[in-house]
Parts: sequence; structure tokens; C-alpha cells
Amino acid sequence: MNLFKINNKHNKGFTLIELLVVVAIISLLSSVVLASLNSARGKARDSRRLEDIHQLQNAFTLYLNDNNNNFPALWGSYCIGLNDESTCWNGYVHNSGGSGISGNTALTQALAP
Repeated sequence: MNLFKINNKHNKGFTLIELLVVVAIISLLSSVVLASLNSARGKARDSRRLEDIHQLQNAFTLYLNDNNNNFPALWGSYCIGLNDESTCWNGYVHNSGGSGISGNTALTQALAP
């Protein structure tokens, strides 16, 4: 009698443990790839936003050059308190050029206690 019977059939295929290990490795690798793709997507979005801001800056610069350094109109006059020139401003926000007096001087004086 042969106590150790040799099985001549070869078992084909993978064991359940081997399959679970492979699935775990694949899921780990896919999570790493997805994390790196999300950061790249965020960087691309930020780059696009910066480009949009630069385009707006260029548009404002061109507008100022064409309109005597006046920013776009605000449509109408705005007054605080009395309806006279000391408490009103209209249409444009003026660039003072650093002389210390700006378009908000009258407004600041009117609001001072």
C-alpha cells in the first residue's frame, strides 16, 4: 500500500488567497493613481483661473488707456445726505494719481464725526 498517493492531476487556476492578494494590490495602485490625478486636476484648474485673472487685468488696462484712466461707469449718480456735489459722485471712479485727494475725499469728509 502506498501511504502517499501521488496525484498525477495538476490543479489549474489560482487559489482564493492569491486572487484576494491581486485584487488588493490593484485597488491600492488605483487609489494612488486617482490621488495623483486629483492633484493634477486641481493644478490645471488653478492655472486656468490665473490665466482668467490676467485676461481681466489686461482688459482693464486697455480700458483705462482708452478712457483717460477712468474705470468703467457705475451708471448714474450716488449721493449721501444732501443732494449736492459735496456728497455725490457719478459715473466714474477717478484715479487720483497719488496726490492725497481722491474721488472719495468728499465722501470721507461727509462721514467724519
